[in-house]
Amino acid sequence: MSEAIRPTPLQAMLAWRARCIDAATILVVTWLVALGTGGSAAGMVFRVTGAVVLLLTIGLWGHLFRCALEAGGRDYALGHTALAIVLTPVFFLGVLVVPRLIESDIAKGVVSYERPAPVPFGERMRRWLPDMLGLVVAAVLLASVDDRVGGLLGLLVAVLIVGDKFVSAWRSR
Repeated sequence: MSEAIRPTPLQAMLAWRARCIDAATILVVTWLVALGTGGSAAGMVFRVTGAVVLLLTIGLWGHLFRCALEAGGRDYALGHTALAIVLTPVFFLGVLVVPRLIESDIAKGVVSYERPAPVPFGERMRRWLPDMLGLVVAAVLLASVDDRVGGLLGLLVAVLIVGDKFVSAWRSR
């Protein structure tokens, strides 16, 4: 006896995409019929078809997540599923574009995010604490000059410290 052939996650995702596109096409046609006839029956068909499209789209998101999870890991799957959910209300782009994007990434072999290792809490505090202490001392000294001038100069010092952090982070790359 031959075993049933299970589709790969990519094939399943693309099949669900095709179902969603078919249902969305039917939805647009029923909307045009309801608009043209103005009948309540066509409106009811439109609502039912809309519910079917929503259920199929949710099913697609599940298959999209499984396919992306297998291909690129948890972060890749969460990012692309969130992108699909956000883009679906915009001209159905979440259904039309994101599955093709995942398919393209799999074909190119570029499916994982390269994230640097997180900096430990103690190291972040050693980097952050001297700057903040310097900012507080500068703000107190500048505030003693004049309230308005001290506040503006304190804000300028804060902007310079934060700007230096961004520039040094950019330079280290």
